[in-house]
Amino acid sequence: MSLRNRKRPRYQEAHTSDSDAYSEIKSINDLPHNTSSWTKDICRSLNIRYENAPSIDELVQQCNVGDSEEILLNGYDLHKPCDSTFSSSVTTIVRKVRKIINNPYVKEVLIDAFVMSLLNYMGFDRDPFDMFPQYDFSATIGNDHKITSKVEFMIIKQEQYVVFIVEDKRPASVAELTDWGEPQIAGELFVSAFHNVFLGYARYPIKVFAIRVVGTHFTFYKSEISRSYMEESLQNLPVRNSMIIKRFPPQEGFREDGSRMLTAWDFCNPDDRREIIKTLKSFCQSS
Repeated sequence: MSLRNRKRPRYQEAHTSDSDAYSEIKSINDLPHNTSSWTKDICRSLNIRYENAPSIDELVQQCNVGDSEEILLNGYDLHKPCDSTFSSSVTTIVRKVRKIINNPYVKEVLIDAFVMSLLNYMGFDRDPFDMFPQYDFSATIGNDHKITSKVEFMIIKQEQYVVFIVEDKRPASVAELTDWGEPQIAGELFVSAFHNVFLGYARYPIKVFAIRVVGTHFTFYKSEISRSYMEESLQNLPVRNSMIIKRFPPQEGFREDGSRMLTAWDFCNPDDRREIIKTLKSFCQSS
């Protein structure tokens, strides 16, 4: 048979979970049914892009953290031996961090345990917040096209319904070629915005936040999603409007050899730890 007469496969016809990541995106109904398989190309088709924020204040106004805050660990570098005595809750966090940094083949459950203890300590599971682990949520757009997300932790501030997605990863599960999981986070923010609207919590622009934790490294995200973007993307791939996700710390660009290094705050580093705690505390206290 001549190659000239051979039909090209129509990848957009496949809708199984295994083939979602390889489907051609020609309409809103071609989006993968689960955000875990979202790619950079899918983000581009939805006019979603990331930008480095000039400062963390662009995500949340920073509050002060005094040197007496126990979770600062008296400035200890957790990569080194620490002989200080802490409360039981802080000792638990330190122990979980050490399990991560001392295990070359760290399992995601260890990172889950560390993040859960830290968020609990910082007050994200106390009124007015509710924290839900392994949280499933979905949105239906287009021609009855359902998209589902499952995040490690979902935090909701009831009076404003502020969504705070926490996605943690073991270092071996994400890489520079996939932007360290950022397409998946973009999908989770996209779906959470529609999920809010369908539940009746629509204050525009819709503000959604996320934290990515890779091992002990933290990156913070914020997106303010306009009504016009959501109206356009409800039925069609958006052309006139876009969704911007701000990140901090800023991700470095490509080097001369084409490589990039993950830029994030490391909880093990005393200075970075102060910034992480300050930012988490600021989210807790923000109105």
